Amino acid sequence: HPFYCYNPTVNILEARHNIIRKAKDAGIVNAERKAQYIFEHYTGLALEDIYLYGDEYQLQPWKYAQMIRAVNRLIKGTPVQLILGYTHFYDHVFLCKKGVLIPRPETETLVDTAISEIDKGQGELRILDLFTGSGIIAISIAKARPKHEYFAADLSRKAINLAKRNAEIIGASIEWRAGDMFSPFKPGSDGFDIITANPPYIPSKDLKSLPLDVRSGDPKEALDGGRDGLRFHKRLAREAGKWINPGGCLIVEMGFDQRNPVKAVFKPKKLEIIKDLWRKDRVYIARY
Repeated sequence: HPFYCYNPTVNILEARHNIIRKAKDAGIVNAERKAQYIFEHYTGLALEDIYLYGDEYQLQPWKYAQMIRAVNRLIKGTPVQLILGYTHFYDHVFLCKKGVLIPRPETETLVDTAISEIDKGQGELRILDLFTGSGIIAISIAKARPKHEYFAADLSRKAINLAKRNAEIIGASIEWRAGDMFSPFKPGSDGFDIITANPPYIPSKDLKSLPLDVRSGDPKEALDGGRDGLRFHKRLAREAGKWINPGGCLIVEMGFDQRNPVKAVFKPKKLEIIKDLWRKDRVYIARY
């Protein structure tokens, strides 16, 4: 194995223990999991491999030094996804880049919900993903249900370029547009059966209290939902109905504590609320 030698200085079990302890001592949230990601990236060994080969292999000193540098970056606030340059989401590996929202596991709830709605439909559907970021929602849905027409938009050209690259690597057919919400589309000619969105929804006053790796890793404009966190929920409530075909729906991620404020924004339309794997309110569906 190119990462190991039999005349070394650091045993792989010791190396793993050291970087986990270093991350924990620094107070990193989910320290062991993040250190394990770094370990796997630089060694190619999963957790079960460590116990199979732990006594046999020693880590080359230069490879151990790389891991220590990566943990030091973690301690200084760089998200592990940006250190590695990728993350796992919905059974795929997505490239991550500074300046584009980092994928979060709770967003898989939105993907599951959209696929469930697609399966209720008939024929070929037109599906739009707004605030697409690195493309995780549109790409994951398009890979799972490829026999439909997919569109995605984001205000950031950096995000669109990264999303395009992710789609090429994973193999998803999507038409990408750069612009503010519905601005890249033509009223009257562009209608959609399903619109998904993961908009910024954190109240401006709460941004300073976010974990260091979120504040340093994610662009503010991808997080800031305005004074009350509802700026883009309000825009969706006002604008989405003009773009959704009869019988279609809007599926949106929200903050876990936004159930009642979002319901008030959409009145008199009734919303269906979906919980994530942690039993927190995470997604709402508005039907048209």
